[in-house]
Amino acid sequence: MFANKQKGLSLIELMIALVLGLLLVAGVIQIFLGTSQTYRLTGDIARVQENARFALDILARDIRMAGYSDPDKGEILPFFAVDSADCPESDDNNCSTNADDVNNSDRLAVVFDPINNADCIGNGVDADDVIINLYYIDEEDGIASLYCRGWNRTDSAWVSTPQPLVDGIERMQVLYGVTNTAGNAIQQYVNRNDVTDWTKVRAVRIGLLVSTGAIRGSIESKSRSYTVLDSGKIDINDNIPRYIYTTTVVINNSSSDFL
Repeated sequence: MFANKQKGLSLIELMIALVLGLLLVAGVIQIFLGTSQTYRLTGDIARVQENARFALDILARDIRMAGYSDPDKGEILPFFAVDSADCPESDDNNCSTNADDVNNSDRLAVVFDPINNADCIGNGVDADDVIINLYYIDEEDGIASLYCRGWNRTDSAWVSTPQPLVDGIERMQVLYGVTNTAGNAIQQYVNRNDVTDWTKVRAVRIGLLVSTGAIRGSIESKSRSYTVLDSGKIDINDNIPRYIYTTTVVINNSSSDFL
């Protein structure tokens, strides 16, 4: 008498196989989701770093040139436009200003004779023209950016319309390094309202709160707090990664003998 040969799987064996298969698939999906999340976060961090680098490079380039004038002209220029008499359209809002609210940003209006005969947007001006590059933070379609607009101080006219330079720049704070009458050593960094003598400014410290420049982020959504230089605490609740970047820039023309 021959024994019966097995021709299939029992129900219990089939259920065990299905469970093991599901566990294997779930593990693969978990690995894929974790890798995908890491990839998105790494990409977001790279974009934040890129935005910060571009913004700081642009600001540092102009700050170093603040107050520059062709030596042959013998003209002494201010480093920054700080009162309505020198500001574009004689408007205090177009000056270098200090933010009144912790969630607002400072403005920086840099005065100089551009060597490349162009404003911050790249619009050309005459060789002897002095410009004021006005930097500030603005928002469009939910995206905050570093904006700039050039004012021709010689012709008393705007060179260009406002243009976003770098997306993802959400806050900008500016402190001015001032010296005393004894020399060029910086004694302290103060905001625009506390500078009593602008000829004693030797450097500028810039603080930026930088994001990816996107509407959605790749991290857990929760409330986070940031403090950019003298901004006070800034509370933001979303899932967008942000980092604070600071740099200090020496004004090349601030060590001249007439200061």
